[in-house]
Amino acid sequence: MVRERVAHTTQLSLAALFNMANTKLLKIKIKVKLLKWIKWENRFKIKDINFPGVYVVAKTKSNLDGKNIDLKEIYYIGMTTAKAGLIGRLNQFDSGIRRGYGHSGANRLFKEIKNEIPYQNWNDDEHLFVATIPIQCNVDKETRTYKDLQVMGSIAMLEYEILAMIKKELGKEPELNKK
Repeated sequence: MVRERVAHTTQLSLAALFNMANTKLLKIKIKVKLLKWIKWENRFKIKDINFPGVYVVAKTKSNLDGKNIDLKEIYYIGMTTAKAGLIGRLNQFDSGIRRGYGHSGANRLFKEIKNEIPYQNWNDDEHLFVATIPIQCNVDKETRTYKDLQVMGSIAMLEYEILAMIKKELGKEPELNKK
């Protein structure tokens, strides 16, 4: 009798967790699809870019500027909880696509995909676009709080949740995320 109750409770708990996960994934999906692409060159205009968060990059011949994100367009997804915030990480990505160092994904794009042609010299009509999900928190080790650490963990989780959502919907991860 006790075993049956435990088994039943475990089944209910797993079902509740599964429902919570699906609800959470739906909320994330809605949030991502409301994001709008910005030309790579205009990334400094992004609101709250000094905060940590998650970012997605598109590489395409189409002009996506100002358009809502489609999961199929995401070429790379990344995140940062560094003090320099999203702008610091995007600057590292920029260094990678222009010089081949500073960001592992961008370095791979520069060296293996674009054959060491810097972004500013691409002649194949492809352009980069970016969208971000800045999340306000204090990442300074001396002054951050318990809550800030939880928020930092949620940033990493958000990156993986979006990656999982892409994998579920498209059956593959973004091209540049493959190592």
